[in-house]
Amino acid sequence: MRVNDNEILEHVQIGRGSYRNFGGVKTTYNKTGERKFSVFLPQEVADYMEEVGWYIKHKPPYREGDDPQNQLDIAVSYDTKGGKFQPPVIRLTSWDGKETFLNEETAGILDSTDIEDATVEIRPYNYDVDGKTGCKAYLKEMTVVARKPRRALNARMDRDRDDDDEEEF
Repeated sequence: MRVNDNEILEHVQIGRGSYRNFGGVKTTYNKTGERKFSVFLPQEVADYMEEVGWYIKHKPPYREGDDPQNQLDIAVSYDTKGGKFQPPVIRLTSWDGKETFLNEETAGILDSTDIEDATVEIRPYNYDVDGKTGCKAYLKEMTVVARKPRRALNARMDRDRDDDDEEEF
């Protein structure tokens, strides 16, 4: 089945560790250093995406009692194929509202970012190689919101506590 339309996935959970390689680093799990990441989808979204032709991996539950995981791998490519494609647009919004656009050199910061929320737009690449057909997902656009660091939260709480102490005197 051929996929023709882009999809927008809102409020997705992005995998950690070996499920993320925005920087293109060669690892034990990614020997080629392909830039990619994985998102985990609720069952109804995974069912819909499979129905229209996307390739969804179904993983067993991580722990006993958990739901099975539905995983979509998304490639991140900066190769414009001679102007046929635009490089992905990646926005990183920090917990205090500052927005930064990431590029090929800076996207690797997402490999270690604690992500609170993400919205991802993907484009399809339909392939037919040696009799195997399918659809690979490529990142078109993404907005990531970074989680507030615990240290900053504790510092604010300490400052607020100090302010309360001053009011008592």
